[in-house]
Amino acid sequence: MRPSRVQALVYALGAVGLVLVMGLAFDLREARAGGLILDDEARAALPATAAGHGGLVPTHLIDDPDAAYHLRRAELALVTGEVPSLDRFLNHPAGGSAVPWPPLFDGMLSFFARLTQGRPGSMGLTDAYEAELEARLVHLPPLLGALTALAVALAAGAFTYRGRPGLYLRRGYTIAPTVAALLAGLAYATLPIAAWYGDVGRIDHHVAIALLFALHHLAFARIFACGSFESDDSHCELRGLDATFGGITAGFLAGLALLIWLASALFVAVAGISFYLACAGRRPERSEDARRAGALYFLTATLVTLPAALASPWNETQAGSVINLTLGVPMALFAAAVALWLPGQLSSWMSRGPAGPLPGIPGRTMVSRSWRERLACLFLVPLFGAIAVAVLPGFLGGLREGFAWASRGNLFMDVVDESRPLVEVGQGSLLRGVHADLGLVGLALPFLLLGLVLIVQRSLDGRRGQLRAEARLHLLLNLVVFATLAVSQRRFGNSLAVPLAVSAGVVPGLVIGRIEEGLLSGLWRKTVAVCGVLLAIVVLVAGLQQGRALSAPDAATLDDTRAWRAEVLGGLRWMRTGTEVPGPWTMAMAEQEYGVLSGWGMGHLIEYHARRPVVTTNFGSFVGPKSFPAAAAALVERDPARFLEQLDELDAAYVVVTPRIVGDLASNARIAGLTGPARQALFTKLDGKKTFSKAAAETMAWRLAVTGPGGAPNEVPGLERVYSSRRKESIFGGRKAGPVGPVISIWRRVE
Repeated sequence: MRPSRVQALVYALGAVGLVLVMGLAFDLREARAGGLILDDEARAALPATAAGHGGLVPTHLIDDPDAAYHLRRAELALVTGEVPSLDRFLNHPAGGSAVPWPPLFDGMLSFFARLTQGRPGSMGLTDAYEAELEARLVHLPPLLGALTALAVALAAGAFTYRGRPGLYLRRGYTIAPTVAALLAGLAYATLPIAAWYGDVGRIDHHVAIALLFALHHLAFARIFACGSFESDDSHCELRGLDATFGGITAGFLAGLALLIWLASALFVAVAGISFYLACAGRRPERSEDARRAGALYFLTATLVTLPAALASPWNETQAGSVINLTLGVPMALFAAAVALWLPGQLSSWMSRGPAGPLPGIPGRTMVSRSWRERLACLFLVPLFGAIAVAVLPGFLGGLREGFAWASRGNLFMDVVDESRPLVEVGQGSLLRGVHADLGLVGLALPFLLLGLVLIVQRSLDGRRGQLRAEARLHLLLNLVVFATLAVSQRRFGNSLAVPLAVSAGVVPGLVIGRIEEGLLSGLWRKTVAVCGVLLAIVVLVAGLQQGRALSAPDAATLDDTRAWRAEVLGGLRWMRTGTEVPGPWTMAMAEQEYGVLSGWGMGHLIEYHARRPVVTTNFGSFVGPKSFPAAAAALVERDPARFLEQLDELDAAYVVVTPRIVGDLASNARIAGLTGPARQALFTKLDGKKTFSKAAAETMAWRLAVTGPGGAPNEVPGLERVYSSRRKESIFGGRKAGPVGPVISIWRRVE
């Protein structure tokens, strides 16, 4: 049946709306470009020490640590032709450390550079080439954020759409999927944490993961595409093909996500649970579709991840682990494929009649399985999964070692802001934390959860046929799982943004569909209809309000941020040419004659901008189980003689400090292993404000970063300050009151 003119008009207006939503998402993520771009006037205002070194201060100020290391890795791939999996710059002087990130995202960055700029010429990767590459890549996150808003919108429309126009609506058209798509796209475009991860210049893999996650939801809406009011599902002749191609597509997306960020295994696991629950459905043809799609999903993901897993250096230290990329990852995926495929195949072999090529074709749709058959499925799938895992060579031992390694001496995860719970973001209030990261839509999360529960419950009504119950259950599972994870770790808020935004469109969209159908009789139905419309209004108002707030950042704050970035990066770019070269920076495993000591948050910036190896980075104990606490211990050391010994042990010829490192003294003291009383001796805290003690002023971080009486640098035996910015700031950051020092200071070890 061809769409009516009204339906065509609805689709056309919806397409225009989606274009506007994408434009809004891009503009909101570009809104803070003023704190990133160093124009000619700002460059001329820089001190000579920062701007007078051959124009090495770049046009775009990359100060995000992860973005800096992604750029370093992409540049190495441009020069050598492959993304390095080991890098000596990460853990000086211990040697080459395996990079925790899988290679795909950085390979994509280098491919983009070759596609748009060509390979570096005979002169190597020049400063001009690097500056042009930065100027292009800083706009990649906003572009991916806009594409994710589109994917979220399409997924919401797919979850809401219930069949061909005219099948169940009297008028032959529906606006519900279009409304759901626009609400979901608007919600994602304006969610604060999604905008933050897609911010201009934040060249990090999380924004790419969000896009793949949204496409993953869209694929699942197609896998479980069948369902209507018709009890025999007679319009779903191609259901088996939807399941087949949907499973392959979703598995391919899952494999790509795993090769970008291994924690994507979380939404892969949720997908496995969805397939597992769908296998135990009441109707055998739907169960067979789920088995086929699930087996193809995990088999495709296995094939996608296998080549990179075979070449991974983690196989030598964590064989069989799923904590980092090893052969254990494709083995686990293959075990899941076997667990979903084999019980169904055995059932077909043992059945009396032929199964047929498409088990979901009309003629078998009225069959219903007994509870014993469904219970057997629930038992057989994990049983065969356990057998497959047990048979895989070395998998169980590697899995145990991987988890033991991740928990052994791991002083990293709870140090980074992204790894802290939302309660801390809200300063003791979960509601304030949710509002800060997820906005007003996040505060509506309980109502969205309740709405999805009611939708899934109604979708399972056997009297009317399953109305895409499996797909909506998958959405509900993702919302619950990632909401729980985001409460404990903020980094998962970016992943939560996808199912949250999709749900913000689906729940009111389905209610609007019910209103279109004229199903308003009875108090309960009228109450649901009113609540759904109110929820749609809340999502709309929340999106507009959040968009207005994100589009108007404070100009003074942006200027202050740009000035800080220019000073820090100016000092590190000076270090690139103003200090002796320790070794080739383009060879990831080349030995280096010396390293640089700094706080872990500065490590990747030093590696990229100064092109110098560092003792520690924000990879923490994942790549430096010894150097990570050793660097912190050196910074909180109070004995200058012992500090020099520590520099010798760490082979650090230079020390880079900022006043903000002093502000993190308590954290560094804990990382260094200082006991409670020793840490508490550094400062007192009253009403959320820190007051540092005399003992804190004796630490090497303080003496190197904070100016002495009269603004002169403190004298430190065995060290000389070779660079300092003219601009000063407080140890509490920015222009807050407190002890001050140069924004960046570089000290050299002298004999």
